[in-house]
Amino acid sequence: MEIEILLEQKQVLSIVDGTEEAPADAIELKAWKKQHAITWSTILLAMERSLQQQYGVQKDPNALWDQLKED
Repeated sequence: MEIEILLEQKQVLSIVDGTEEAPADAIELKAWKKQHAITWSTILLAMERSLQQQYGVQKDPNALWDQLKED
């Protein structure tokens, strides 16, 4: 799937596959949240505009990914 290639290129695929957990360290957590935002926006921007409205309410990239696979 093209989106998986894009997520791998941005080094955020581990966020949507659930293998990356939130770090305890505050500095690392800030970077982790930034990666989550990049992941979320990358997924949404790869969609057709009509679908962005429907799926954009899901703010967690892992949950968004799971919802897309389910649908």
